[in-house]
Amino acid sequence: MSFVIEFLRRQFTALPPLPPVSLIGQNVIVTGANTGLGYETALGLAKLNPARLICACRDVERGNAAVQRIRQSSGVSDETSVEMWLLDLADFNSVKAFAERVEKELKTVNIVVENAGVSTLKWSITKDGWEKTLQVNVLATFLLAILLLPILRRTAKTAEKVPRLVIVASEAQYFASFAERSADNIFDALNDEKNARMLDRYAVSKLLDVFLTRELANYVEDIEICSVHPGLCYSDLNRELRGNPILDFFLGVFMKAFARTTEQGATNFIHAAVSDDVKGRGEFLSDFRAREPAKMVTSPEGKKVQKKLWDELIQIYKNAGFDCGHL
Repeated sequence: MSFVIEFLRRQFTALPPLPPVSLIGQNVIVTGANTGLGYETALGLAKLNPARLICACRDVERGNAAVQRIRQSSGVSDETSVEMWLLDLADFNSVKAFAERVEKELKTVNIVVENAGVSTLKWSITKDGWEKTLQVNVLATFLLAILLLPILRRTAKTAEKVPRLVIVASEAQYFASFAERSADNIFDALNDEKNARMLDRYAVSKLLDVFLTRELANYVEDIEICSVHPGLCYSDLNRELRGNPILDFFLGVFMKAFARTTEQGATNFIHAAVSDDVKGRGEFLSDFRAREPAKMVTSPEGKKVQKKLWDELIQIYKNAGFDCGHL
């Protein structure tokens, strides 16, 4: 009951204003920027006048349309200031191609907001052989982070402000049962259709994001990294859950009654990306504050699980042909 009361209190408490910040001269990347929280995050950051804002999207047509709206709404007249670049997290080769383009076309990267994600109850496999939620929300998200480390580190040598990497997580982590944590190989267990718990999958993916953000922070002293929760928001994230008329009705009523707008929720991402209050040592943020992650994360068991997840993750990348030696 106390959690419910706290949840409602925070949902209906106005967030503080964002700090006055200018991103003049800085290069920014936002994934999943064509809709919902990603779009509002990109729009908010565009208004801070970055040198270049890369909106990474998997749908070219929708991505280009979003970029046009961002330009119009932010008053940006230079087309090179806000751009759409193709990125499909359900395809490791697309992640690699995106990172290579970043290396080729950008001299520096100051801010990366990894927002793109999926929530679904349907089991489906990507071309890389992984369950879609697991790949998009976790495997490809951290692959992109690791592939961008070299340019982020070069940026750190010359930039006035330490580059920052923001991983979008969720307070759904608190509800993850995560029975697979005891398996010999956790990722293989999560990729087993016969024993898949898809009702638990989104929450587990966000719990993994928190674990792996904390572990990645151990490797990046010259880069600030954090994970962040936007609050419950009325967005397109749950579009793949729709289809049952009764469920759709009650979900719609609940979201309209209690959810924030995506514009409100996106301020959490913008704060995480630009605020000097953020330490950037792997902490989990919500409502502009560092908060305790799930007890599973901070427990003695959690510390072992975190290291095991990281070792398995790196092995997955090596098996897929990616060099992680720069870690």
